[in-house]
Amino acid sequence: MTRRLSSRSGLSVLELLMSLALLALIAGGLASAMGLGIRLYDRSTQISEHSDELTLRTRLRDWLATATPETQLVRFPTKFQGRMDGFSFVTLKPTPFAPDAAALRISVLFQDNVLTMSAEALDDENQTIQVFSAPLLTSTETVGFSYYDREEGVWHGDWTSPALPALVRIEAETGTTPEWPAFTVRLLYAD
Repeated sequence: MTRRLSSRSGLSVLELLMSLALLALIAGGLASAMGLGIRLYDRSTQISEHSDELTLRTRLRDWLATATPETQLVRFPTKFQGRMDGFSFVTLKPTPFAPDAAALRISVLFQDNVLTMSAEALDDENQTIQVFSAPLLTSTETVGFSYYDREEGVWHGDWTSPALPALVRIEAETGTTPEWPAFTVRLLYAD
């Protein structure tokens, strides 16, 4: 039995071109997905290298937003102190690393090209239970602190008012590691 080839057997040029176009479309989609996967891997590697600093930055934002005003009746001083090289405040927000603490006294200070945050856990008698300190940003030349006065509508380089500032801003030079974007926090209990 011999098979005979007819003009209908095989692929036409149009079918071949359609197959090639479909293959090109699939290859383009795969290349795009592969590129996205590589970029995501690179970004996740960068984030994991600096996860401690990024976590601390998030905690600082949360604690600063809930800074305790001086009018709050507690057994320890709660005055917000803002300087040109840093600030300190007290928050009553609970924290997982010191569950028995009545409050936290947070200090942020720029010294010797390092921006450091310290959290001092306090009991009801203003005694220190535990102290935690870690860098927020290392190897940077400049960090600027400013405090917004809602009544005057201006930013100040230090804070001498007994009330909480409306906003606190920390700015660092570009190109730091990890990258320090504009960091501005609105204090919830500011007058």
